[in-house]
Amino acid sequence: MPEFRSTEPLVWIDCEMTGLDLSRDTIMSLACFVTDHNLQMLDPTGYEAVIHHTQAQMDAMGDWCKQHHGASGLTQACLDSSTTAETAATELLEYIQKYVPERRRALLAGNTVHADKAFLLQEPWTEVVKLLHHRIFDVSAIKEAARRWAPTEVLKGSPQKAGKHEAKADILESIAEAAYYRRGNELYKAGKFAEAIVRYKHAAELAPSEPAPLSNLSAAYFELGNYEACRAASSSALALLDESNLPARQKLFVRQARSSIHHLKFRRANDDVERLTPGKDRATLKDCLRIQQSSRERVPNAKAAHKKIILDIPHALEYYIIGHDTPDTVYQSELLRTSRKRISLMLSGISDARNLYLTIMGIATDKVGDIHFTVVDIKPAVIARDLLILMLIDRLGRTNDSKQKGGQGLIFACLFYTYLAPVMPAPVYGTLQNYIKMLIDILENRHALLSYLDVPQIYRPDILKILREW
Repeated sequence: MPEFRSTEPLVWIDCEMTGLDLSRDTIMSLACFVTDHNLQMLDPTGYEAVIHHTQAQMDAMGDWCKQHHGASGLTQACLDSSTTAETAATELLEYIQKYVPERRRALLAGNTVHADKAFLLQEPWTEVVKLLHHRIFDVSAIKEAARRWAPTEVLKGSPQKAGKHEAKADILESIAEAAYYRRGNELYKAGKFAEAIVRYKHAAELAPSEPAPLSNLSAAYFELGNYEACRAASSSALALLDESNLPARQKLFVRQARSSIHHLKFRRANDDVERLTPGKDRATLKDCLRIQQSSRERVPNAKAAHKKIILDIPHALEYYIIGHDTPDTVYQSELLRTSRKRISLMLSGISDARNLYLTIMGIATDKVGDIHFTVVDIKPAVIARDLLILMLIDRLGRTNDSKQKGGQGLIFACLFYTYLAPVMPAPVYGTLQNYIKMLIDILENRHALLSYLDVPQIYRPDILKILREW
């Protein structure tokens, strides 16, 4: 029988006992929370009970229990409580049944929860155990697996337990710890695909026969544009999926076809599409391939198409020819053949400005006079970095002596290390710091940056914050 994904709830129980000897020790207090399979609380209040014990029972505890339960106040709470074990067992059973009425459905969950289950198998708690599934969900087992096989970054980020040995606090810590180890999906939904990949890889190592982590891994790779890795992960997931699980297989086939199209592997994409069952996905992807094939037949030369579009484009329309991966220029010499005296170009999501520099090089070659650039990026740090590089380039054009202090050679080195290298020599670092201070002074005093460059006042505070950190 193939395994199917579980959507059954989890019943989290933590008990504090007078000791660990089943023949004589008893439950002093317990707490219970019920979550769905995604660790979402069904009731944030939960159930909690402190059970009456006599002074003789408290005196019979071992030294560790006397010390810790005395310090936490549990010993005195048990002496003061009027709740019997029988009453607590009945209330606990009723509380769980409110959220999990069916028998043998929910799993008992917690940290080292087998110890709690051993005491719950004693009277008067046995009906609680009979209500639950025979399997348990032990966070300690997940943690031990992680300590042996998880990447270091997973272990570093794992929640630290306070060790209070209080039933409610302990159980909330257990839920938080379990949530940490399943954060891959949360990271994926938040767009943190690289971090999600770390979790999915670890999950795949822990459960090598489970296709779900590999399927999720392929989705994260797809979002990052690593289409070959996406295809490899989805192929591994398909190898583990039961042939009868058609929806899951179809989902992976679609992802493989989309990866091939994005990767411009059109023959392979066509083979991928042919594997799909008839339906909307197959029809949509076949249309994509048909349009792509038609485009290649009509426009064998992309640059020729760009020239034609530039000459025919209406004045007010936007025109984009830039891809994501390789630098390109938004300037085409055919712009000079238009009737416009001034040309404005806008680069959004400027990043490291490689497209801007290539565009400027093209303009310089054609000796164009009047062109205006608007450069936009959502991150102030990107603009701050590009401003520094533009200032260095400007100074480079004004400095003739390559041997003098701060001359062309040092500016070239500063440009190189700032643009490409993760570390830099001390003299280069000192030069960069001088330019950062110069840029801070210009922006703070609301001066013009360069005769041809300006940053609107409204954006300067965010850029200044970054520069001061640097």
